Amino acid sequence: MVSGFTESFGGTGDRRETQRLRKRNQQLEEENNLLRLKVDLLLDMLSETTAESHLMEKELEEVKNYSRRRK
Repeated sequence: MVSGFTESFGGTGDRRETQRLRKRNQQLEEENNLLRLKVDLLLDMLSETTAESHLMEKELEEVKNYSRRRK
């Protein structure tokens, strides 16, 4: 009888641990997905800022060239 009780209790404990681990795994997957989304957003922002910077550099160079020709 004691052996059966121990096996049943162990099985319940194992199931609870499995459920806990599955829940934690799901939480970590959701967190990972959110972090991937944030990284994608930051990369998009960096790309936009870089493109704007290149455009401003080009415009500045054009202004400098125009200024030199007028002298």
